[in-house]
Amino acid sequence: MSILALVWNTERYGLEILRNLNVEGNNMKSSQIYPALKKLASMGALNSRDTTDNGVTRTYYNTSEQGKELVKHYVLDFLNVFYRIMFEQMFDHLKIHASEIQIGPGMNVVDVSAGIYDNVIQMFASRTGVTGHYFLKANDKNQAQLLQDRIEYLHLSNNTTVLSVQNAGIGLPSETIDYVLAFFSLHETTSEWILPECARLLKKGGRMAIVEMELYPNVFFEQFIQELIPNHLTIGIDFVPILENISQFGFRVEKDYSTQGIRFLVIQKYEE
Repeated sequence: MSILALVWNTERYGLEILRNLNVEGNNMKSSQIYPALKKLASMGALNSRDTTDNGVTRTYYNTSEQGKELVKHYVLDFLNVFYRIMFEQMFDHLKIHASEIQIGPGMNVVDVSAGIYDNVIQMFASRTGVTGHYFLKANDKNQAQLLQDRIEYLHLSNNTTVLSVQNAGIGLPSETIDYVLAFFSLHETTSEWILPECARLLKKGGRMAIVEMELYPNVFFEQFIQELIPNHLTIGIDFVPILENISQFGFRVEKDYSTQGIRFLVIQKYEE
């Protein structure tokens, strides 16, 4: 995979590839690089062409479209493992912040996080009690069915309802919700509707808790991720524009701090 990455959008000959690999600490020998290049070329993962300059013939290689697809599948498999590990760490952060999210009996809660953890659903849905209600956002029918199955498995059907997003909105009346939860959901490309819609749903004095990774931009990496994961905008989000614009939706900041790259933000709707 390192070879395919080195010649992703450029041509290099064997010795040049070897030098770059060794600079990166691969410690590959010339007796290894050429068989590896020939194997990748025979698989269709590399394009190759021969050039002759001053009597010296060199074979130049660059990654083919088939090779790029191979790398993407490899990276996607890695990301699946990475996200599983990351989600476990995120849940640890959610447990830390859970005590600061003031949800209690009789409250109506909307979770726009699409129920990323059974433990999170159970934790907050149970807090609303028999007189409150917990609404889970689903992006499509498949996700709605998955969430419904989880709710039944967790025995939360009496006070938990799955709502499908329709036309970038949640089908609930205005100013009927006490609390909104948005855990690791604002980085998606389709998330622009969330803040204004939550402002519409929340009662005056209602709150919204946002937990998200902070943005560490890498343009190439982000573009690459977008090709692999639909609707995925960034690894983390830039909180500066959010903090600059929340007042236009009628919010003020109540809590805001960061721990190990995870930002915890609670905003409250103005009480006029």
